Amino acid sequence: MFGAISLDLVAVLLGGAVALLPAIAENRLGVGAVGLGWLRAGVGIGATLVAVTLSISL
Repeated sequence: MFGAISLDLVAVLLGGAVALLPAIAENRLGVGAVGLGWLRAGVGIGATLVAVTLSISL
């Protein structure tokens, strides 16, 4: 039960960061739609790299 609550807590706390990505891409990083696409794709790319790394090490 503690694991489920912890997972939900992390999702709620970090979920707002995804909503801020367009503003961060435009104002802070100075990149347009392509840069925003790479920011959004970074989560999937990281997850894929971790999955491949874990599957090789096991």
